[in-house]
Amino acid sequence: MSEQIEMTPEDQARAGWYALLARLLADGPDEKLLAAIAGADEMVGADDDAPLAQAWAKLQRAAAVIKAEAAQDEHQTLFVGVGASEVSPYGTYYAQYIEGTQFLVALRGELERLGMVRHSGSSQTEDHVAAIMDVMRFLAAGDAENAPADVAVQESFFNHFVASWQYKFFTAVEASKNANFYKRVAQFALVFFAAEKESFELGS
Repeated sequence: MSEQIEMTPEDQARAGWYALLARLLADGPDEKLLAAIAGADEMVGADDDAPLAQAWAKLQRAAAVIKAEAAQDEHQTLFVGVGASEVSPYGTYYAQYIEGTQFLVALRGELERLGMVRHSGSSQTEDHVAAIMDVMRFLAAGDAENAPADVAVQESFFNHFVASWQYKFFTAVEASKNANFYKRVAQFALVFFAAEKESFELGS
């Protein structure tokens, strides 16, 4: 078992945002999760007028007023649907190729290189948005047996498999007439990823 590495509050927050997005995009939230979002602490180290803090506050307010059944119905309409979802949650739909290689093939190769394998019971392919968010969570935080990945590894995965298509995906969610709670999720994600991109570019 690897020695535990103490994470900064910022990295703990990053891993938490990725974990939250993974959960919200995998399935609609229940009442407990909505209450946790609504009642969560203020963002670590962020000014009240910072874009990320503002987006988080809007998501908190949305979580405070929506009922779980409504949020779950919204998730179903947007990302599952009957026959076809309104907004595809699969990366391959938005980014067919990564450096000349089919997106899903490239993603599977990178996951294998990172020592990550798909759960045998999973019904989703690896390019589902929730799965990719969970990979970023793992790279940022590690687990009991794995230290967080080097920043260069996180940046490479982010650039190839997040930044390459997430803007298109979350912009489509934000623009949907059926998005209410998930409009705020999308707005938060867009601001969060912009902050991630800037942070990686600055080498922090």
